[in-house]
Formats: sequence, structure tokens, C-alpha cells
Amino acid sequence: MANTSKANGFRRDITTSRLYLYVGGSEAAAFSSSGIMPITTDGVSLGTTSYMWSDLFLASGGVINWNNGDVTLTHSSNALAFAGGCFNMFTSGAPYSYTAGTPCFTLYATNAGTSSSTSAEPFYVKSTLTGTGQVGGRSRFHCYSNVTSGGWVNALKSYMEFGASGKTTGLASSMCAEMLLPNADLGSGGAYFPLEIEHVSGGTSTTTAGALSGNHTGFIYMAASGDTDGDFDDNGFLLHITGLTAGSGHLFHTDNTAGTVAGSLRIGVGTTPYYILLYSNEVQHT
Repeated sequence: MANTSKANGFRRDITTSRLYLYVGGSEAAAFSSSGIMPITTDGVSLGTTSYMWSDLFLASGGVINWNNGDVTLTHSSNALAFAGGCFNMFTSGAPYSYTAGTPCFTLYATNAGTSSSTSAEPFYVKSTLTGTGQVGGRSRFHCYSNVTSGGWVNALKSYMEFGASGKTTGLASSMCAEMLLPNADLGSGGAYFPLEIEHVSGGTSTTTAGALSGNHTGFIYMAASGDTDGDFDDNGFLLHITGLTAGSGHLFHTDNTAGTVAGSLRIGVGTTPYYILLYSNEVQHT
């Protein structure tokens, strides 16, 4: 039905084969065989803060497209692909306030595969560096505390749990750090370690003589717990290293003569300090 007053109603345009909706004397939206659209970009919203739509139903392969492809969210079977930009949840100035036991981001996944060669990985992040001299490339978990915390506080926790019937025929660990080096000459000047641990003192409050007195501090904290029959005490190892060949000049050796102690490293076992002897040359202590 045509509306000659163009105040409120519809107008059919034969030239463009479109049907225009008028509200208050102005064109508000247009209908065509390909879709419903505003008259101008960003000209009208879908719903308001007071009047909201209930649900949105999209077909398989549906796309939500921002600013002509700047950022897209595309559906495929059992998957959503986010492309074109960064995904930011909240800001440092306006963070999400959560309570313990109710995390603001959760991912629950299950895998029924039986492959002995392809790892099951519910979450995957890859960062590729293409600029010479760039540093970083890592993912960061940052926990900040400006209060006296409780019995434990961590920036990152990895947890491997076995049920009553769970076990492995290979190697199990709660965290895996691997470094793959190319079959090429890396030159000199670099250092390559699968694991880097840093203890950074943040000012005079921790560097003043005696500031850490009475506190346990170090590079690695290890604790054995939960086994009342002492099985780990009887059969466990502090470290387990494979892939080394014993020999003079090697990282591991067993065939040298006794030497002179050149230094020591302090470790703590429980509340007692002990010292690991160091030698300035390969030795076999007798």
C-alpha cells in the first residue's frame, strides 16, 4: 500500500524494487529481495535499551559482519570463527568483578578419541613473530595483589587429575615445556632453554638486608603430599633425566677423579637448609 503523505507507512519504489518504511515523515528502513536495511549506515538500531528483542536465530553458515568485513563472526558445523580483529573482555579501568568459585570465563570439553599420535587439545594459541628484533611472543597470565593474601596465591596453575581407573602407559605431567630448534646453525650469542624462571626483587622493601629473613624464597618450591603410606618418599626422585650419555666432558659423567670443592648451593628440605657441593672441574667424589 502506498502512502502519499510519507508520514508513517510504506512507499514502494518501482525503480529500485524496494519497499520503504516511513516513520515521522522520514525513511527509516528499506526492504528488498536480498534483505532489510537502514537508509544510511549506522542509521537505526535493532531494539533499544528499553525495548529489546528476545532471541536471535541464524541459519547454518550465518555471519555477523561488522563494518563491511572489518570484524566477522562466522558459523560452521559446531564452530564459530572470529576474524579481523582483537577480542577484548573488559579493561584494566573497568574490570569484571567476580567472586571466588565463580570464574568469569569457563571452558568445559570432553574427548572420546583413542589416537596414540595426535594430542587432544581443547585450547590452542599460536603467536607467530615476523619482525626481526621483536621480543616476547608469549601468552601472559597476570595476577596482581596489593593486599596480604591467604595460604596460597598463583598467577597460573596447571592441574592433572587421575580418577580411580585413570593411568598412563607413557609419561604424565601437569605441565609440559618443549622447545623445537631447527636443523640449522643458530650462530652465537643466544641462549635456549625450554623453561625460564625469574625471581625479581621489586624495590628496597625486598632488597634491604634481612627483609626476607623468616620467609621462604627461592626459584622452585616442591612439596610431596597426599600419600600417607610414604610411597613417594620410598620410590620418588627429585629429578628424572633421560637422553644423556655419561662421559668425560658431557653434561653427565661418572668416570673422573676426586677434586676440590669450589662452592655450594643452598637448598631447603622442610625447615632445614642443606648445601649441594660444587666443583670447578669434572669429579667423582670419593
